Amino acid sequence: IVSKDESGFMFRDNTVEKHQQVNLNNISWKTGQLVFQKTPVESALQDIAHHFHQELHIETAIDDSLTAQFTEQTLDDILEELRLLTSLTINQAENIIVVKQ
Repeated sequence: IVSKDESGFMFRDNTVEKHQQVNLNNISWKTGQLVFQKTPVESALQDIAHHFHQELHIETAIDDSLTAQFTEQTLDDILEELRLLTSLTINQAENIIVVKQ
């Protein structure tokens, strides 16, 4: 049994792996939302890149966290907000997001 705030995966050998938190960003393709609660910026960038089918290149260490919610926003809009919220330089060309200090 998997409760409301858990997620799980059943393997072919009928074993179940449960997780205490559900990453809502795994279903962002369906909901149109990306939600971050004190999420490391690097992890948030990975979710954003995955949502928009982009490759991600991080060329600097990032120690910040992010609390934000993006609903039905374009990649350009989200990256612009991240530029304003962080001291990072974020560029996007073709299918690649490049993050620098």
